[in-house]
Amino acid sequence: SSNTNILTNIQKIIKLLRSSKRPVIIAGGGIRYSNAVNQFNKIIKHLSIPVVTTWSGIDTIDSKNKLYYGHIGVYGSRAANFIIQISDCVLSLGSRLDTRITGGNPSTFSREAKLIMVDIDKGELSKRRGLTPYLEVNEDCKSFINRLNKKIIKEKSIFNYKSKWTSYCNRLRKTYPNISENFTKSKKFVNPYLFVDHLSCKLKNNDIIIPDDGGHLTWFMQAFKTKIGQRVFSAFGNSPMGYSFPAAIGASIASNKQRVVCIDGDGSFQINMQELQTVVNEKLPIKIFIFNNFGYGIIL
Repeated sequence: SSNTNILTNIQKIIKLLRSSKRPVIIAGGGIRYSNAVNQFNKIIKHLSIPVVTTWSGIDTIDSKNKLYYGHIGVYGSRAANFIIQISDCVLSLGSRLDTRITGGNPSTFSREAKLIMVDIDKGELSKRRGLTPYLEVNEDCKSFINRLNKKIIKEKSIFNYKSKWTSYCNRLRKTYPNISENFTKSKKFVNPYLFVDHLSCKLKNNDIIIPDDGGHLTWFMQAFKTKIGQRVFSAFGNSPMGYSFPAAIGASIASNKQRVVCIDGDGSFQINMQELQTVVNEKLPIKIFIFNNFGYGIIL
């Protein structure tokens, strides 16, 4: 019967997406953890719905994808946050929608929208905390996306979203860029947003990038432009200081001594700087960039 329930849900979801005027997909970490990145990118082509990501879903889509409008939440991009707030239907894939995403008062999150929440963890679906999903789907992301894809192809469903909605989203993206032209005016220091933007252009499609925490994590996440195939991860909401350097060592060893880019702060790097010896011993190709703001910037 649970199988029938899932099929009914998919029918219901297709109907909901079709009847909505301002639909949005939230791509969460569950897409990555269920190895469904390829399937996800196929389905968004079929659906043609604007996509926003959470921090841990950032490497599920290419930044140049026309349907991508940035990531949402307390440290998200303004355009993406505006889009999610005015949407009328949200399909959330593999995100627990915690308060870093919804803000401190979850009941004000995407107020007009019917929220379809897909999550493998039943506990996350039933938490509520001021959020009331319109539809809950307790399923692994990959299995859900495959089912949805099959149904869309079988029914030859055509999702023709009024260009009014997408052109409005495009206008928001243009009006609220993460990287302002004003940033180039500073001659004294390197602007972190500009630096990250330039770094994005230089990195390859198979690079692993691990930012640490605090100020430089938020700068990095707001300015970095992902390419499909890259892995971008951190401890994110947990954010223990000094995480990225040992994580970069582990990632390099796990990927057969592949190049890993470690982004760290002057405060965080001191927590684990003794591991430089491990990098030397193991001859690991880790590139370390230290963002020096002379202190614990996000605390001050």
